Amino acid sequence: MSQHDKGSSHQLLKVIEKDPRIIFDIVKSGLKSFGIEFKDNEHFLPSQFNPIESTCEGFIQGISTDFTHFDLSSLMSWWAPVKQKPSWDFISTCNVNGTKGILLVEAKSHYGEMEVGRKTISVDLSKNVNLDEIRLLVKNRFNKNSLKLALTTPELKELMSALAECSLLDDKLLKSFLDKLRHHDKIGDAVSEARGAISNFCSDIKISRDYHYQLSNRIAYTWKLASLGIPTILLYLGFTNDPAWKAKQDHFESKQQWNEALQNYFAQVGAENLLHRGRVNLNNGSSMYFCSGSLEAE
Repeated sequence: MSQHDKGSSHQLLKVIEKDPRIIFDIVKSGLKSFGIEFKDNEHFLPSQFNPIESTCEGFIQGISTDFTHFDLSSLMSWWAPVKQKPSWDFISTCNVNGTKGILLVEAKSHYGEMEVGRKTISVDLSKNVNLDEIRLLVKNRFNKNSLKLALTTPELKELMSALAECSLLDDKLLKSFLDKLRHHDKIGDAVSEARGAISNFCSDIKISRDYHYQLSNRIAYTWKLASLGIPTILLYLGFTNDPAWKAKQDHFESKQQWNEALQNYFAQVGAENLLHRGRVNLNNGSSMYFCSGSLEAE
């Protein structure tokens, strides 16, 4: 989701301020045969009083009494540390056939929000004492003037080597880089675990840390929560005719255009079958659900 001043985040907050049941009704309509219910006392974020996106871990930790038998530590340790955990446009509790579940919402209002890039490693060199030397090195090797970089694993390793050659890689910076590489690997392992498990139900699945990362982590988290015993719904919510995007080719003009765009998006990671099925039952007795919905932007 984009920033709150325009685009999907702006549109979604308008809906939440008006009535979050608008979102709930979309889910119940899209999954009407699966016993999905939303009670009056459901917890959800963001809200009109707290317009901050949340991670799954933070949300569940904040309402732990709703999930008294849930092993939060298994979820906490699955992904990389807090700053690396994905945040969600909207998270809510729900009820699935009498069992407490979670709704995860990803909102989009134009094609540019349907990200296809890989997970990069963020590096901030601005606190290093040798700023001029590093700036020259970064500019020469990565064609960037900024000292805040988004790098792939090979690029970070190349930077480490170059800094070491120039005696600019001190112990503190080395530790920071090695931590980032370790976290990057951990995220890759988590997505790979999800891909392997989901392949039992969707043989074409190819979610990855290095390909369509945002969509991949959305699907991976949906599986992980369900694998830990929480029925989990992933809703992709499209806003049509968003006035923030003037050119017709930038935004979704109709519900049909949004659905076609979303199906193509899921197909790019081999996950279109998940959308078609709606529900996937896991071996532990829990389920994960996938649905789409749309609203006219204001």
